[in-house]
Amino acid sequence: MPNCVIVETMAEMEKPEDIKTAVKISFAFYVVCYLATGIGGCLAWGGDVAIPMTNVMQADFWGMTANFILVYCTMLDYVIGAVTVNRAVQRVWDPTYDYAWNVKGTLQWVYMSLPSTCLATAMALFIPRLESLTGLLNSVTGSTLQLTGVTTLIVISGVSAGKCNGHILAVGATIVWGLILTICILASAVYFMSNEDYGAGDFWCDVVG
Repeated sequence: MPNCVIVETMAEMEKPEDIKTAVKISFAFYVVCYLATGIGGCLAWGGDVAIPMTNVMQADFWGMTANFILVYCTMLDYVIGAVTVNRAVQRVWDPTYDYAWNVKGTLQWVYMSLPSTCLATAMALFIPRLESLTGLLNSVTGSTLQLTGVTTLIVISGVSAGKCNGHILAVGATIVWGLILTICILASAVYFMSNEDYGAGDFWCDVVG
């Protein structure tokens, strides 16, 4: 569970103080999923596995299991991320929204969830390869949100409250490191999409355009 959604997750919990237990369980499940797919893939195909691994999966039990785990984790990741974005949109568009379980409340939520849904759909349609899509997403979610974004908010909240503790150097270094990772990962993803053969010509002009 990425740390950028901790606050939103706690807001959805009946007992927010249980977040520590939830994080531990989430991390354990995370490790199990990675070991199941990683070790299983290496045992089946050796250490030199193609990227993405889905290209070499067979229509057998292990291939179907790995695909199921991949699809499930992707859907769960989308739901967790969408909750954060949708709640942010709701606070701007309709601060008085009461989350009522009725037709009106449902239609209002559909309206407020359109930005995240449209963005996810557009990325799935216009970025046809898994490794290209994950490269773009990792440059935003992995480094920008979890490193640069969180630490920047800590600095802003500390300055506005008139509190600047001795950890400012570590926080500043984290922000710089997050920016470096964002630039490198994003550049790598763009370069890969621009130079990879997608079977239909140039990615930006022929595949997307």
